[in-house]
Formats: sequence, structure tokens, C-alpha cells
Amino acid sequence: LGRVAGRIRDARYAIDSREYFLAQNDHPHHRNGGAKSPLSKKIWNYTLLEEGNGVVFTVRSHDGEEGYPGNANIQVSYVLTNHNEILVQYSANADKSTLMNLSTNFYLNLDGMEVSENRSSGTVRAERD
Repeated sequence: LGRVAGRIRDARYAIDSREYFLAQNDHPHHRNGGAKSPLSKKIWNYTLLEEGNGVVFTVRSHDGEEGYPGNANIQVSYVLTNHNEILVQYSANADKSTLMNLSTNFYLNLDGMEVSENRSSGTVRAERD
């Protein structure tokens, strides 16, 4: 994924009366942040949390990548709580007005180390702010 999860119709949008044209990777649309340099293809830096229960990933998206204006510093943290919850938090700042709708596609094996043929037996609950 990239700066924006989902699809942007006709791969263009306007901010502050200026129109921006994004890379078309779902012709004629722009999907999930683009194809050439989305965030999912970048090498992220990471820091382990001192408590040992999480990790913080950081990356920089440069002005003009995939057509998005502004340099953006992006951070994603994953923390495992004492209640066996995984907390995911996104933050970003940019030096120009830009679009930002961060998301992730990660998958969990809820059956432990074995891969189950029946993947419908687990329960996942997601809460959002």
C-alpha cells in the first residue's frame, strides 16, 4: 500500500485549487498508493520498543512520488498488550498539503504454527477510533 489506501478515480484530485495527477496503476485509476514506489516497496527503518512489546517503523515518502505532493515522514507502530491485543497506530506529517489515508494488509495465523485447512474457525475483533 501507499500514501492512500483504496482507489482514486481517474488518478487525479485537487488540493487548495491545484490539481494533481497520480500514477495510473488500475487504468484509468490510482489504487493503493501506486505501483512504482508505494510504501510497501520501500525499506523501512525500525526501532524496538524498550518494553520489548512492540516495534515502530518509519519511512520517508518524497515529494512527487506517485504524484503526491510534499515530503512525508510516516510512522507505524505495532504493540502487543498484556491482554494479547495488537495495537496498530499510524502517524504522518508532510511539508505540503497532501492526501494521506494509511492502512495495512497484514495477515495473522490464528491457529498457531500449523496451517489449518479450515480458516473460518477463528474470531477477530477490530476496534477503531
